[in-house]
Amino acid sequence: MEMLYIYNNLKYIRKQLKLSQNAFAEKLNINVSNISRWENSKNGMSLDTAYNISEKLGVSLPDLVGKDLSTEELNFNKIINSINK
Repeated sequence: MEMLYIYNNLKYIRKQLKLSQNAFAEKLNINVSNISRWENSKNGMSLDTAYNISEKLGVSLPDLVGKDLSTEELNFNKIINSINK
């Protein structure tokens, strides 16, 4: 069974960037309540939203959805540059 990692990955990335849920939501141009629900796996996410987030973070959609990024070596400088565009 394939596991979706996107919700854990969003929380991991946010914490690595030392951003509050509010600040992360603002950077992604998303409602903060969605960030909270996703991090607690209480709400689904459309493919369009997942794609837009992956683009804003500079992380490929397959990696964001299908890999445990906490075990990967990520280039957070790339993510910081992508999110600050």
